[in-house]
Amino acid sequence: MNADNIILHLMTLSRKRRITRVTIVTHKHADPDAVGSAIGLGYMLKALFNSPELTILSPEDCASLTLQLVERFGVEERYDLICGGCDSGSSDLTVVVDTANESQLGNCIRYIRESQNCIVIDHHSTGTLADKCIVWRDSTYTSASEMVVKLYETLELTGTYVIVPKEIEALLVAGILYDTKRLQRISPYTLKLLSRIADIEELYKLVSGVMRVPSPLSERIAVLKGMQRMIIKEINNVLIAGTHVGSYESQVARNMLIAGADIALVLSVKKDFYRIAIRTRKPFDAGLIASGLAIQLGGSGGGHAESALVEVSGKPPVRKEKMVSKIIQLIITYLERDTDGKEN
Repeated sequence: MNADNIILHLMTLSRKRRITRVTIVTHKHADPDAVGSAIGLGYMLKALFNSPELTILSPEDCASLTLQLVERFGVEERYDLICGGCDSGSSDLTVVVDTANESQLGNCIRYIRESQNCIVIDHHSTGTLADKCIVWRDSTYTSASEMVVKLYETLELTGTYVIVPKEIEALLVAGILYDTKRLQRISPYTLKLLSRIADIEELYKLVSGVMRVPSPLSERIAVLKGMQRMIIKEINNVLIAGTHVGSYESQVARNMLIAGADIALVLSVKKDFYRIAIRTRKPFDAGLIASGLAIQLGGSGGGHAESALVEVSGKPPVRKEKMVSKIIQLIITYLERDTDGKEN
């Protein structure tokens, strides 16, 4: 499946069915790429299906940076973005963006189960929705926002032109900058697709200014607590570090890499489940490690080569410190047994 197939499917739907209600679902704690790609795609679908009712859902609260970007460009109300809710009625068409894993959809999974028309657009290397939807998953792209820009390019080749407002382009640029770490990690498509956006230099400066916000105090406290509780194991000159925090697990894992870890894992215990954020340096693949851990722990997981998540229902079987040690040992065993823990 590729961009051509998705555009063909959407255009066929627009001719054969009356689509009056569209729901776009993204992952928990939606980041700028998730919401940027969702809103960018939503604008296209409004044009293709003659302005259907459109709702964009994030199963849990959106990230603080996402909310700042949405507020800055004034799109939340116009696109009915709901952060932290999954109850918006039925849907004629459901599209999932920036994830292909059921575990990342929370209660919004019902839209997949109930929808007769379901599409997934995702740039991560693993997913669990292939048997439920039409899936375009391509890890060659470094962001879902790039994939949406590619859809606009493909749509133009059919002779259908959609003029994209500047605020939508700004959110797509923000999504690309966020997931590429400000263009430090780009795909063969990134710069080509960015060059298609009008006034890219102006938008780059505008978006970069919004994204240059200091971390909130609660995040900085979480990072410091995570560092304080850190457990470090060294095996064959590889540093594996693990810790636990109540929130901001991905941000804590990122800072552990900056501090010198090759593989960082952060446990966070929630009400009905626990989550493990994983960050890695090359040559280790966080997505593959997460998939292996998910099998061992009876959960679900996946993500990028550099960052991934595992979620497991219920509470950890042992206290947090012991669970962190157990996870580190599982990763060590997995790496010793399976060379796929490294990128090819």
